[in-house]
Amino acid sequence: MPSLSSGPFRGLFSGRSRRSVLVVLAGALMVALLVVAVVMWRGSQVTTFERAVAQAPEDTARMTYVDWSGLRAELGVTLSARSSTEELGDLLDRGFDRDLTGPSGLLESATSLHERFRLSPAVLEWESLAQSPAGAAITLALPASYDFDALGDRLESIGYARPRDASGVWVGGPEMLSRNAVGVSPLFQHLVLLEEEGLVLASDEAPYAGIARDAALGEDALEPEGVVGEADDPLSAIYLVGDFGCGALAMSQADPDSEQIAASLVREAGKINPYTGLVVSAQPGGDLRMSFGFANSDQARINATTRARLAEGPAPGQGGDFTDRFSLESATADGSLVTLDLRPADEDSYVFSDLSSGPVLLATC
Repeated sequence: MPSLSSGPFRGLFSGRSRRSVLVVLAGALMVALLVVAVVMWRGSQVTTFERAVAQAPEDTARMTYVDWSGLRAELGVTLSARSSTEELGDLLDRGFDRDLTGPSGLLESATSLHERFRLSPAVLEWESLAQSPAGAAITLALPASYDFDALGDRLESIGYARPRDASGVWVGGPEMLSRNAVGVSPLFQHLVLLEEEGLVLASDEAPYAGIARDAALGEDALEPEGVVGEADDPLSAIYLVGDFGCGALAMSQADPDSEQIAASLVREAGKINPYTGLVVSAQPGGDLRMSFGFANSDQARINATTRARLAEGPAPGQGGDFTDRFSLESATADGSLVTLDLRPADEDSYVFSDLSSGPVLLATC
């Protein structure tokens, strides 16, 4: 059998040819390494908000999010599990005044959770609340230093039944909660502790707590739409999945006169299309952002113009004009996404709350 350096192959791997092949192989290796580096870099650019969304159950229709670590930094507040309830209350009051805590599912339970569970906005990294037709679940992200063993002991002393599995459901129930943890939301009837992931999950239904656990571990989880990435790393956000926002913020919630005025304003502004997802977010520094997804880039270009026009006009169903509440800093289309960057007129205007509950003309479909 001829070798690779004899017969018809003679010279193919000799001298200069070998050097050329080595150069080509080295170049190919560099390209491959560059591709891997780019992929790893892109992966590292996933925001905390995107990670939170990707850990929610796939049937989620509405998700709220609060970055408690970022919010504490924004307000210049340092707290711990041993902080007083007065210090925690000050954080919540200041966050409310800045219109940053509205999406939280913990506000009514915060003091009791802090006192009994040592689990509250004083120590959380972030919080999300996922709601679907099948159920609701809160996800609480904790710092790496948090003591999950101590939390388990506290839960057992409160009255939860410890599961056999480390990732099983801690069963409480309404009677136990009302008897031993007064002031804590019914959503905390059943819990799951995921120490490795640094998460505590809660739901008022034990089966849905299990669904939330599976999603947090990557099974049947929500796939973040492009609008989620457009929100960057918000202090708080409301994500309306798919076409859910078209109903949740619809002008049909307004009185008939306001609805008629809205229809006229839309005709004047130009064509609009239903969106495929919407995130309303509060950004660090005080600005707001509305991120819309559309079926294609043509729709995005059209809606960037028409929704910008609506954002600079009357706000039927809410009263007055949008310009009384905020200024439109920019309206951009990028592929199938539209982003409106807004600057509130003042810190007391509660624009975030206004734009995340209907009716909202500029979010109409």
